[in-house]
Amino acid sequence: MFWPPADRHLQEFSDARARLRACDHAGARLTLLGEGADRERIEAEVARLHLGDRVVLTGYQSEPWRFYETARCFVSSADSEAFGLVVAEALAFGLPVVSTRTEGPSEILENGRHGVMVPIGDEDALALAIDRVLADPGDPAPRQARAADFSVAAAVAAYAALFDEIEREAAQA
Repeated sequence: MFWPPADRHLQEFSDARARLRACDHAGARLTLLGEGADRERIEAEVARLHLGDRVVLTGYQSEPWRFYETARCFVSSADSEAFGLVVAEALAFGLPVVSTRTEGPSEILENGRHGVMVPIGDEDALALAIDRVLADPGDPAPRQARAADFSVAAAVAAYAALFDEIEREAAQA
């Protein structure tokens, strides 16, 4: 499972029970990307819980897509997220997504239509959602189709339509 970035979510996934449950699936490993102020605390907790073989803190990664390619699910547990590009990227790779109910991911996931939404700070709900998507990841095609809504081509088309509308309104004025 893939969980970036380390500096934006770890306080939301602090409960040891949730970590243990998330890592309890056959062969599941938790990979955290990025750097953050909590890194030493997380490393100490991983060591204390003897999870070093199942929890990997990679640090900053210039090519994060390598992790999307091998992940079984993607988790975003930020307590605030204006857009959530990483969520759209995960969908583009067809990954099942578990996210806290923040503004950006809620919009991208259409309030749970394309991923699982959990309340911010609810480690038990987070762990259950991770269990659920690892057990049954579902069809990646609808997730990939949703990600296309956030592609460069989609953005260009939206801007072109906006400019056309502005031009029409200016011509009528």
